[in-house]
Amino acid sequence: MQAGSAGCLLAPQEATIVAVNGTLTHEPFHPAKNPPIDCFYVYPTVSNEPGGNSDLSITGAEKSVVNAQFARFAAKCRLFAPMYRQVTLTALRATIAGKPIPFDRDLGYGDVLTAWNYYLAHDNQGRGVVLVGPQPRLRCADAPH
Repeated sequence: MQAGSAGCLLAPQEATIVAVNGTLTHEPFHPAKNPPIDCFYVYPTVSNEPGGNSDLSITGAEKSVVNAQFARFAAKCRLFAPMYRQVTLTALRATIAGKPIPFDRDLGYGDVLTAWNYYLAHDNQGRGVVLVGPQPRLRCADAPH
């Protein structure tokens, strides 16, 4: 999903800058009108859906994490944040508790790879792109195809 087009950027993105001396400065947020680069975001594990893998529905959890971690990048780049069928927090908790439920790690990786290939074929048009995401997800960029 292109983050801005799916109604995901719902929260205000203004910020307060705290200087070393404690002075506070309000920083308004202005999305770039014609950003020179793109940002492709793989969000962290946030789904509390009951199964082992999430579906592709955009829930409050995905919207919240996009707003908290990614939305301010719109000041410098076009945003792309594909939905993917991640392993759920429900499955991770069940595994830790010793009562695992079935899940498929490759499902989410495949979704992100498909979204990346779609982005390259239809949206990138030779633009620079920054990969954004939590460190464990970025390991996927080095995974063999």
